[in-house]
Amino acid sequence: MSVVRFVSNARVPLDALPELKAKALNAAGLTVAGTSAELSPVETGRLRSSITHKLVNDSEVHVGTNVEYAVFVHEYLQNDMPVQFQNMG
Repeated sequence: MSVVRFVSNARVPLDALPELKAKALNAAGLTVAGTSAELSPVETGRLRSSITHKLVNDSEVHVGTNVEYAVFVHEYLQNDMPVQFQNMG
C-alpha cells in the first residue's frame, strides 16, 4: 500500500503578497511619473525632471513635483489651453 502525503505550500505565496504589492505600487508610481513627465511641456526641463514618485505606505503611492508653477501648467493642460512660455534669453 502506498502512502500519499499532502504538504500545503499556501503560506509561501501569501507571505510574498506584501512585497509584491509594494513592487506593483512602485511600478505604477514610476509609470505615472514617467507619463506625466512625457506630457509636460518643456522649455528648460525643470518641471519634467522634478516629477517623482514615493511609496507612502503599503497601499498608497504619491506622484508629484516641488516646482511651484506645476499647478498652473497642470490646470492649463486639463482645460486644453495652450501653455505659453516666455523666452528669457
